Amino acid sequence: LPTELRLGNAAQDNPPPTRTGIAPSRLLRNRRRNSLLDPPRPRGERLLNRPVAGRVFGWIGPMEGLAAMASFFFAYLVAGWRPWEVLPSSGDLYLQATTMTMAGIVMAQVGAGLAWRTNSRSLFTVGLFSNRLLLVGIGVEVGMIALLAYVPGLAGVFHMSSIGLWHWLFLLLWPPLVIGLEEARKSVVRRRLARDPAGGTPIRC
Repeated sequence: LPTELRLGNAAQDNPPPTRTGIAPSRLLRNRRRNSLLDPPRPRGERLLNRPVAGRVFGWIGPMEGLAAMASFFFAYLVAGWRPWEVLPSSGDLYLQATTMTMAGIVMAQVGAGLAWRTNSRSLFTVGLFSNRLLLVGIGVEVGMIALLAYVPGLAGVFHMSSIGLWHWLFLLLWPPLVIGLEEARKSVVRRRLARDPAGGTPIRC
């Protein structure tokens, strides 16, 4: 699994962050007023400040961890394993479970990549599919999982295995789940700001 994770990070640290970094979230223009929706970030403000760190390690990160572990056990459950039985630690089923683990992380990151486009404003106000480079990055991530799972030579090298329809249906639950939980968090933030607009650190996007 460490090999798969390193490869996944290689895929995720290229097109996806590139499209996120140049996403127009903070430069989105109001079509009616033709003006910036949010002020520029102060020069002295750290990229990884306390709110961002809390969002990463206290919210998005645990969701991705849950996606990984749930996907791992789902592969065993679909194959007939039950919680009171010993988990196989080798063989085709084990490879399928580790493939699902990696795929679960990627699919949760698909939702996170979309959700991270805004901080307090609803994602749907900027358009779910308005960033084309974001969609390219998502395609690269998902495409790499498919290549590693279904191309025999690659699957053998990276210790992965093909997964079935039920596995993909389970994986497809994670992007909307992550987005939905993030939308709930943003709604709480907006209500808090509405009650006390002058309090705390300004939240952009």
